[in-house]
Amino acid sequence: MSSSVSANVKQHVVVTFNGGGVMGINSAHIYSALEHKVLEKAKNHDITLEKLSDAVTCFGGTSIGSFHAAILANGSDGDKLLDIYKDYGQIFGAHARTLGGLFSPKYNREGVEKAITKYLGHDTNLTDLNKLIAIPSFSLSRGEPTVWSNLVQDDDSVLHTISHATLAHAVAASTAAPVILGAAKVHYDNQEHFEIDGGLFANNPTALLLDMLEIHAKSTEELKNLVVINIGTGAMNTKLADSNLAYVANGGAKSYLENKYIFGVISSSTDAMATFLAHNHVDRHDGQYFRFQPMLPDDLFGIDNDSKKHLDKLADYMDKNYIPNDDIQAMLENAADAIINAHINNIAAGYHC
Repeated sequence: MSSSVSANVKQHVVVTFNGGGVMGINSAHIYSALEHKVLEKAKNHDITLEKLSDAVTCFGGTSIGSFHAAILANGSDGDKLLDIYKDYGQIFGAHARTLGGLFSPKYNREGVEKAITKYLGHDTNLTDLNKLIAIPSFSLSRGEPTVWSNLVQDDDSVLHTISHATLAHAVAASTAAPVILGAAKVHYDNQEHFEIDGGLFANNPTALLLDMLEIHAKSTEELKNLVVINIGTGAMNTKLADSNLAYVANGGAKSYLENKYIFGVISSSTDAMATFLAHNHVDRHDGQYFRFQPMLPDDLFGIDNDSKKHLDKLADYMDKNYIPNDDIQAMLENAADAIINAHINNIAAGYHC
């Protein structure tokens, strides 16, 4: 056991997933690759470990990332994440916006609601999980963020936390991307609320989850030697050409709502701040932070193209370009070692994640 981890204190392993629409297929491939590394190392150490989620104590996710976090916190493995994207054309739904509905969301919610029901059911409550979880959305009704979490806060004056709700409701709220899917109507606090995508608050939920974990830790010992893995959906690999810069700078409301370059600029800037805050958390508690964020070619960057052709291209890029990269393989190895060491510590301390 590591000398810096006290006996009988849980060593937290945190896995978080960013938002990014169908580019979540990239996150699924990264998680699956990490899971294979961890299970291989577990076997070499004669440790019984059926899936990576068995060694994780905390999951966090935003938008499509909330879907991933919920599925894994509910006991599934990486293959289940990959299965989501085999439902080609089902992630958003088949009914695109018509000219007559120009000011309505691009897709109706039928597809995503069916997917949520298929993979999460209706009845599993946040409080039923044996994993800690945090999923953000944004309330149009209250005009402030909502955090769906079994990390119950004593004082919700800063963050409005909902713990007594189903996983399905939490994911429905966090995946309600404006313009693309529209708001989700969910019931809590004895009334109905309209919630939209958690990406408006924390597209990278890592710092949010670590904040909540810090508030509710039984002691500072519980925060020592955190192992934190943040898995992104991908960022733009190319700088904006002059013509695109002009389009972004001078575009009207339509470009700001629908242009992928705008999404790239906004998501990159907010993600950078979340990464900085998470690094500070982890460094403060002598932990390890691993961040996987693929830099995508321009033609692969797009959050709402759920065609089979596009998803196949993304999968092919991850399997042939990103994951085999020597630097990524080294980071996967190091992350897997950190997870295994934490798992060994937790077993020795009497904790079974």
